[in-house]
Amino acid sequence: MRRFTGNVLLLGIALVLAISVGASAGTVSYTQSLSKDDTILDWLNTIELPKFDTSAGYQLIGVTLDMESDFTLTAGLENLANKESTMSYILDVKRELAFGTTSYISNTKNYSESGIDVTARDGVTDFAGTAGWNNTYDTETIVSTSALLTAPADLANFTRTVNSDKISLDVSATTVSWLPKGTAGSKAAFYYAEMPTIVRVTYQFIPEPAGIIAICTGLISLLGIILKRRALNLYYSSDSCFGILMPKYAAHHE
Repeated sequence: MRRFTGNVLLLGIALVLAISVGASAGTVSYTQSLSKDDTILDWLNTIELPKFDTSAGYQLIGVTLDMESDFTLTAGLENLANKESTMSYILDVKRELAFGTTSYISNTKNYSESGIDVTARDGVTDFAGTAGWNNTYDTETIVSTSALLTAPADLANFTRTVNSDKISLDVSATTVSWLPKGTAGSKAAFYYAEMPTIVRVTYQFIPEPAGIIAICTGLISLLGIILKRRALNLYYSSDSCFGILMPKYAAHHE
């Protein structure tokens, strides 16, 4: 029974240690939003987010960047030719999240419309009526784009120092191409787009190696003490002669 109790004790200590070390690892996130007023194409804004603070004894092991945008587009076409026309357009928008010259997230979204039949010019460039066309597209949520950074140089960029506690990131949405077309030739076209964007940085961290070593060293020492006491309990009995503990093999009663 005593041996069983000791084994359970050892198992409990190991389990508590594992839970403690695992619980000390974690994540922390910071978010910044760019509103519509700041995100009318074409736009570039610089945001600042807190760097990871290692002073509490944690080590940064990964940085996840998330960029999520909503896109609202109004486009218009007008036939200026003296004959009927079939009109279309293609719009490519590039979103990017960068640190200096290093691009962390970059993707291009395509929007297009085709087969728009209009009459010959009507004398009014209003992007409406029989010779014109316009449309406002419902807000579309662009699926969040993520980037996981683990390279030492990238982790260093996001780690707090004495002289720098925030990181500056450039966030932009720019027109890659805008191609309105009309089979009749002469035309007018416009587009107006807003792209409010959310940027989130998430830090993954673990205890510093020195702290883990200290915990493990303490556990090994504790286990050594427990094992030593168990060995002594097995070797000596509770019988005594003149108050002196006797080895079990010599202990006896007359």
